[in-house]
Amino acid sequence: MEGFVTFQDGIMKTICHVYKHEDGRILHLLPVVHIGEKKYYKALLDYIGDNICVFEQIKLGIEGKKINNPESHKLPKSLDEWIDLNESTAKEMDKDYGREVKKFLKKIKIREIRQLRRVVKRNLERVDNRIARIFYQCERTAFSLSNLPIIQITLSSLMDLAYQMNEIDYVNDIPKRNNWIHADFDIKIPVDFDFKKMLASPNSEVINSSKSHARVLYGTLYLIETFMFKNLNERRNEFAKLLAPQFQTENTLIQTVPHLIEPRNNIIIEKADSLFDTHDEVVIFYGAGHMQGIREAAVKADFQLMSTIEFEVYRLVEENPE
Repeated sequence: MEGFVTFQDGIMKTICHVYKHEDGRILHLLPVVHIGEKKYYKALLDYIGDNICVFEQIKLGIEGKKINNPESHKLPKSLDEWIDLNESTAKEMDKDYGREVKKFLKKIKIREIRQLRRVVKRNLERVDNRIARIFYQCERTAFSLSNLPIIQITLSSLMDLAYQMNEIDYVNDIPKRNNWIHADFDIKIPVDFDFKKMLASPNSEVINSSKSHARVLYGTLYLIETFMFKNLNERRNEFAKLLAPQFQTENTLIQTVPHLIEPRNNIIIEKADSLFDTHDEVVIFYGAGHMQGIREAAVKADFQLMSTIEFEVYRLVEENPE
């Protein structure tokens, strides 16, 4: 069965799978990766066009009021601005929960994570000092995934590529499109939620999810460190070789962050089902890591693969002859 991301002949592509039901309903599984050429994101938007589109964006709120975070207001324009923005969050954590965070980290730093941390920290003095700032911000914010956009932007910069959140305007454009339908976590935090108590006495779910986040954040920082000593072609080649296999028939991302994949897939599937009550065609525009599970649900519901469409994410650059 064909995967959703391929890397062949120096070109990384995402593959849209188009399914059709015997009753005429059409389902587009349009995967996206977060780092690619600017024209890649334009091509995806053009493909969606006026079709009903189910999209991802985790929303946080307190009593219905949205919490300000890097993806819920005007986005920074540069890596330094992203880092400065996250620093303000880290400083708030230092002030309000610094002692609790330090104790919390001791509970999740199992042997595997401690070893990964040592490897990353060992290289900090050899690379851009901004990487060290990101490294410590990840820890000071208890491995919040709010650190992930900063890390992804760092990767995109190293590979001379664009970042999805900067190329698709999820603040001023997408919310105004009537055909774009949100389907993701909509988290409401009680106004009296005791974050300090949660850090001091975390349950197993919190600990396990934080372990997963630590692996992702430390692992990606290590990848960035190794990229610092490679040329552009090597960076693009290694990133594609690491990424593409994760979206074949066996989705390793589910094993890495199951709490971020499976529950969100259920939300997507339920939303698509409800949209098919009033529409004959639906596009699911989501991270490539979600597509395996959604495909399984579609096949189980008797959708048949009709066609595939390729989108070029990026390609290796041509070597300049000396």
